[in-house]
Amino acid sequence: MAEQYLAPAKAGDVQAEIALADSYAASGKDNDLVEAGTWYIVAGINGSQLAKQRATQLTGRLTPFQIAQIRFNVGKMFEDGVGIGPDLISAYSWMILAQAAGDVRAQGEQSKIAEILTPGEVSEARHRAQLWLAGHKLISRTHRVPAPNKKSLIQSPASSTFYPRLPSSPRPS
Repeated sequence: MAEQYLAPAKAGDVQAEIALADSYAASGKDNDLVEAGTWYIVAGINGSQLAKQRATQLTGRLTPFQIAQIRFNVGKMFEDGVGIGPDLISAYSWMILAQAAGDVRAQGEQSKIAEILTPGEVSEARHRAQLWLAGHKLISRTHRVPAPNKKSLIQSPASSTFYPRLPSSPRPS
């Protein structure tokens, strides 16, 4: 059933994104809950209040590991322009949030994206992630977005919520 919504969802059709998320959420399988959360967030970023509500409702059914996976997936979708326009600054921000939640893949993706972004864009992405984390009271003395150094970003997991609303900025051509 979900297959019929996949192509339009990947193209950015918000109604298809919600329908796809709904079908994943209905299955109740762990991997499908990650897919549901990912698509609800993308639909929410694309302007759907309903998707934002469903993402919030889904949070209680997710483990911290699943939340980290969702954040990583959203970052990849921003990176690749799947379901939403490509935005490397937002992709980098989502990877920071994924790493903060414990996704070990996120640092590698951050490094790849950082090679494309300017230092100012990396700083903007870090600032967005830090604002979101601070706004959700997830920064503590031990879990914060540190000042950038060579290739390290966030060193330890911090979060158990996943619905950041990062402002999107188009990458200059």
